[in-house]
Amino acid sequence: GASKEIATVCHSLPRGITIAAVDASDGTANQVDYFRRVAGRPVLYFKRELPLGERWAIPFPLSFPACRVRENRDRMMKIFYHATDHNGGSPGVPRREIVDNLLNQLPDAFLDVKLYPGQAKGTRPSPEEYHERMSRCMIGISWNGAVNWDSNRFWENFAYGLCCVSETPRIEIPHPFIDGQHCFYANTPIGVARLAVELTQFPDAAMQVAHAGHQHWRKYHSSEARARYRIRDVDPFQSK
Repeated sequence: GASKEIATVCHSLPRGITIAAVDASDGTANQVDYFRRVAGRPVLYFKRELPLGERWAIPFPLSFPACRVRENRDRMMKIFYHATDHNGGSPGVPRREIVDNLLNQLPDAFLDVKLYPGQAKGTRPSPEEYHERMSRCMIGISWNGAVNWDSNRFWENFAYGLCCVSETPRIEIPHPFIDGQHCFYANTPIGVARLAVELTQFPDAAMQVAHAGHQHWRKYHSSEARARYRIRDVDPFQSK
């Protein structure tokens, strides 16, 4: 399979060449031994879901390309949250809590929220429509609800200039976003919903945090910035 093909390429390289291994899986386990076996040598091990406080890998969470972002100045005071509820499966339970709480507290005019039963093609908005709707809102929610923490919507909120209200990170993030300065964090689904609702009463504060979060994302967390971090900030001799 793919591992054998990758191993063949790795083993054909001179021994002095350092190989970077990017573990972009949803899992939080340390898989460096697997990547060493495939590479046939020590590797620079980058981990998307590196648990908070761990140092056995180089943190490398998701990102979003700045080149795809179109600025939209025509924003409404709306909360944006579209997610999959997995037909009521465990990741969907907190997502339903968030949406139900928002619907109970705010009129529809303040909300662009929707849950989808699955991820099948054609059952949800296209990425273009999704990002267009997101860019018209002022507040964006991110809550994964699964064992892993990282999700595209966290980074998309910053990319499209929304004030991000998120579950407190459970992974290592280089150059982290600061609570109350770049975004707002909460530890429960109800806490996230409550923060988002409160922010609708303070649009100027929400936009100030949204702007700071967007600038921080553009400097450190766009796909382009993530590539620079990987190349410049990591000692190429610290292979594991």
